[in-house]
Amino acid sequence: MVDASAYLDAVGSLAAGSGGGRYYAHRREDDGKLREIAAGTGLEVVRPEVPLEVEVRRGPVARRVVSFPSSVCYTLPVVLAGVPVDILAVPVEPGWLRTGVTPAARGFLASIAERSGLPAPDGGTEPAAPVSAGRRSAARSGR
Repeated sequence: MVDASAYLDAVGSLAAGSGGGRYYAHRREDDGKLREIAAGTGLEVVRPEVPLEVEVRRGPVARRVVSFPSSVCYTLPVVLAGVPVDILAVPVEPGWLRTGVTPAARGFLASIAERSGLPAPDGGTEPAAPVSAGRRSAARSGR
């Protein structure tokens, strides 16, 4: 759904602004893409054996978790309630989407960002998806 180059650039920008951390991969993410993320960002790529929400609840959790639009934007605030962590959402820019992405898919991404209510890293109010844990900031995957 998202152009690979645009996605890698976005993850790289987040990593550069955070000083490092972990990237939690979705179970279906391509190994080649994950190698590019590790090499290009310096992030530690983690592919958990359990759902992300279970993995980060085990701790330790970063002080700041950053995600792109997905169900994690809804579930992490519940799972991490009471844990001192900022959960931030990165909206998917329309220019990142591949040609042919349906209006329904575009609407889905926008609705997750809007309904999750999570703040964007730039202080805006548009939310996003998957996340990370560790002592440093984390970035998360998209599908």
